This record gives sequence, structure tokens and C-alpha cells, in this order.
Amino acid sequence: MIHLNDKKEFVIFQKPHSDISFIGTGEWKKKNSINAIPNGFVLSTFKGDLFHLTSSFNPLNESVHIETSRINKEISDKKSRYLQNASNIIKKCKNGYFEKCILSRIKQETFNIKNAFDVFTQLCDSYSHGFKYILNHVEFGLWIGVTPEILVQGNSTCYQTQALAGSKAKNDNKKWGNKELIEHQYVSDYIREKILNLGTIEFESSSEELIAGNIKHLNQIFKFKLNTDLNNFLFQLHPTPAIAGLPTEKAINWIHQNETHDRELYCGYLGLIDNDNTEIFVNLRCAKIYQNKLSLYVGGGITAESNPEDEFHETEIKAETLLSVIKKI
Repeated sequence: MIHLNDKKEFVIFQKPHSDISFIGTGEWKKKNSINAIPNGFVLSTFKGDLFHLTSSFNPLNESVHIETSRINKEISDKKSRYLQNASNIIKKCKNGYFEKCILSRIKQETFNIKNAFDVFTQLCDSYSHGFKYILNHVEFGLWIGVTPEILVQGNSTCYQTQALAGSKAKNDNKKWGNKELIEHQYVSDYIREKILNLGTIEFESSSEELIAGNIKHLNQIFKFKLNTDLNNFLFQLHPTPAIAGLPTEKAINWIHQNETHDRELYCGYLGLIDNDNTEIFVNLRCAKIYQNKLSLYVGGGITAESNPEDEFHETEIKAETLLSVIKKI
């Protein structure tokens, strides 16, 4: 058995539609550019700090025990605070300051599971789609997640990304509302513009539904070639309006000034850099694991047509992506 704790830096991951997990242990080294990383696993915070795990990766063929001694810092997650922030964003959207802004919160739950790897195993068993991972970083702690959103996939001959926005429950069969359609359009237009500024679009799909766990999203695929290096494109692309808002700089400034928490790894990105096939995902549906608590990071896009109560309810649904897995253990 492999024994890991919060003093050891590592990542264990499983790619979408695969049943093979890989493990790498080493040290997270801060980097200024993806160009400085020939290959390996990369991790970026929402604020843009970039890290590379100095490790080789091997298929995981034995059981793992992961424990953490970190005691949680109690998070103030008052619904009233979220609703007030949502209302303020809606006003700013109506007066033209924002087109859209992403508001997030941390939902804390009691965590009594002795081996955090059990959660990762159950996550992989529950969701064939999505990029699943559990990692430890000495600065940011022990994180786990499953993300449906590709940021960049492919190589210099052809890359792929997606506009993923708008959310509703998987069993909601009503037509998509105007709010969700506009929200998704903002993201599609932004991605299209960034690609055309730095390359050429080879293929653009129509907008379709994508089911990710217990949630439906609107999704559009873009395949493209770049006239620049991948690092420059990622710098221009991330964070997209799906995780920050529009205008981007105004939205990010508002988030830093008004959200009561640091997003840390939430809405950053993570994945594999390789000359043959780069696979980088936006870090969504994730949580930070403490000895006695689980801090789930959830959020959604606020526009002029949003309803604060509906938006709060959406974050509760998103939290169930991980909570429903934990309840099975």
C-alpha cells in the first residue's frame, strides 16, 4: 500500500472515459510560463500562479491511503451574503457595467472519512466523463475534483476547446431560458474572438447539451490551429467568461474585492502538457479536504436576467456532484 499525507506533494488522476489511474509524487515548482515545461503535470490557480510537478507518472496498481492533519478554518457561508452579492451583480449588469460575472461560494460539510483516496475511487466509479484527480500542494492543501470542461486539448496540428456555460438540473426537461442562452453566447463569442486573434478555426460545432453528473450545460466545440505558442494562447484565453465574467478585467477585480474567500485552485486549470497531446482542464466541481471538514467550491454566472434565489439553488445542485459521491462511502 502507498501511504501519502499532506507533507508529501503528489497528484493521482484519471482521464475521461478511462479506468486507468496514474500517480506522480515529487515537488510542485513555480513556473513563469508553460513554455518552460517540456512535459508533465501543470496546475494553475485562479489568479494565474503556475506550478509543475517534477515527477514521472505510472499506472496506479496498488491501494493508497491518504490522510491530512490540516484543521479547517471555519468559512462564513451565509446565504444572505451570497444573495446580496448576486443582487449587486445583477444591478451592475442592468446598468451596463457587466455583461456577466461569476459569483462563487464555499459550502462546508463535515468530513469523517479516514482515507481520502476512497473518495477519489468512488468519484472514478461514479463519473466516467470528466477529468478526475486528487492532489496535494504544500501551500494550497489537499484537493479533489472532477471537471467536465476542457480548456485546451490536442497538439500544434490541431487544438480543441469548448464553450461550456449555462446550467440546470439533469432532470430539468424545460427549454433553455433566455438567461442561459445569453450566458453561453458570451462565452462562445469570447472564445471565437481569442482563437481568431491568434489562429484559425478549423471547425465550430452547433450548441448542444452536455450532461456532466447531475447537471446539464450548453456546450460548443471549437477546433483550431494557432499562429502563436500555447502559453500565449492560454494567457489570452484564461480565465474565460465561464469562470470570471465580462468584461474580464472588471469581473476579476470585482471577484477579488467582494468574494469573502480566495478561490485558490478553483477555476484555475490543471492537466498534462505533452508535445504529442496536451490535455488541460478548467478546475471545476472541486473541494479542499481537511481532517474534519470538506470545503466545496461552487459558483455560477450572474447576468441581468438572473434571479438570486435561483442562482443559489444552482450552486447547491453543483455541490451534489461531490457530496453525492461521499454519501455512498
